[in-house]
Amino acid sequence: MECLGSKPIPPSHKAPHRSQRWYPIACGLLLLLALLAHTTTGADLKERARAALLLEKPNGPASCQVQTPQPCPPSKFRSASGECNNFNHRYWGARGDPFIRLLQPDYADGRLKPRTSVGSHALPTPDVIVNQLQRSVDEKAIHPHITAMLPAWGQLLAYDLVQILSPNSRYRCCRNQTEETVEDVVQCYVRMGEGCREYKRSIPSHDPTSCEFHYRDQMNAASGFLDGSGLYGTTEKEIHALRTFLNGKVDTAACLRCNEPGAIGALHTVLLKEHNRIADQLAKLNAEWSDTTLFYETRRIVMAQIQHITYSEFLPILLGSQITNNPDLRLENGGYYSGYSSANRAGMFAEVAVGAVPAFLTMLPPDMYNDSMSAEILLSSPAMQQTFIPDHASFNDEWTPISLAIQRGRDHGVPAYHKAINLCEKRFGKPFGEKLSFEDMQYFGLGQGKREVLESMYQDPEDIDLLIGGLMETP
Repeated sequence: MECLGSKPIPPSHKAPHRSQRWYPIACGLLLLLALLAHTTTGADLKERARAALLLEKPNGPASCQVQTPQPCPPSKFRSASGECNNFNHRYWGARGDPFIRLLQPDYADGRLKPRTSVGSHALPTPDVIVNQLQRSVDEKAIHPHITAMLPAWGQLLAYDLVQILSPNSRYRCCRNQTEETVEDVVQCYVRMGEGCREYKRSIPSHDPTSCEFHYRDQMNAASGFLDGSGLYGTTEKEIHALRTFLNGKVDTAACLRCNEPGAIGALHTVLLKEHNRIADQLAKLNAEWSDTTLFYETRRIVMAQIQHITYSEFLPILLGSQITNNPDLRLENGGYYSGYSSANRAGMFAEVAVGAVPAFLTMLPPDMYNDSMSAEILLSSPAMQQTFIPDHASFNDEWTPISLAIQRGRDHGVPAYHKAINLCEKRFGKPFGEKLSFEDMQYFGLGQGKREVLESMYQDPEDIDLLIGGLMETP
């Protein structure tokens, strides 16, 4: 367990609020969009987390046991967990699978310690970054046509694609500001001094079919496929809790997320009512179908509706038609996609999960009844209220979602902004040499004022967090 110190933390403020399209992040966003989620460790995933932690020890690989996956049974319907989506690779993209990466992770020790600066100086704390952004935004610019439904749909996708776990433990690093040995699953990354704040490191995972260890990968407790699991659940137990077992219908009163305020709760309610409407129609057309058949056939249709809205309406707005009209990405008016390969590694990208999509939180308007969405406002109090984010019970109340997202990106070893730029340099901007300057960032939509803001926060442009660099770009 680690307890790491830093300088005192200034009081927290509101967090960034901005509608953006991110050039370097677009590589990972083309098919997958998500939002951060927080919960405690599921009992069924603890063993996998322990195995991942054991692999990190010096003799870990020697004591590891490779699992031989059971053959996937034939099934017309997707599993709740996402297992067997790929018959040749049972666990790829399934609940508990590690986040996959677009870039080599940037850990301080090359293996698992949270990312630090490129020099001897310290990275700015998340609070310093948020506070500086608050002082430098233009709060009057309004987007001409994008509404609050865009981030609301993004949050719906977040529940479907990403769930980051933290240990469920009463251990408090702020009360024990020295290294101590505790339960293996509990690892803390704490800041010392005034405003001591606890951050329990995200639970790791590994490929159970391999005993190799190169660096820490974090666990995704959601299915990495856009399969409606955020609506129906990622376990059979969760699905059963939602079903009425009568004519294939679901009980909207059993939906916890339907009770969330704002558009996200309304979207869950509408989609479940749509499920019941479709189930009624299918029952009339197929009187011989059982309740189970009606439920799973209806679930398939609702999944398809979510996918269609996402690919045909959501992504073109978010990424722009220039990207989504690419022949390899454009939806066909008829027929089916024929380019599937079981060798393609499915899953959720770490850079997208913690380095990009927390920006959806910054896109919610100050007034949820406003018919337009702020594009330039980086900060909005209603956007940052905790009702828009899952349980924060194991964190100090001073954490805001954006400051937490910055901290989590460093915990996960998500590389800095300039490395994402280099990944996409053939498509965006000019190629760079070995060193990036603040002046170079003008080629990525950053005007002089924004470059000056970044320079006031970071000592080196190669320290800029991926999320913050993306938020500062011009849409």
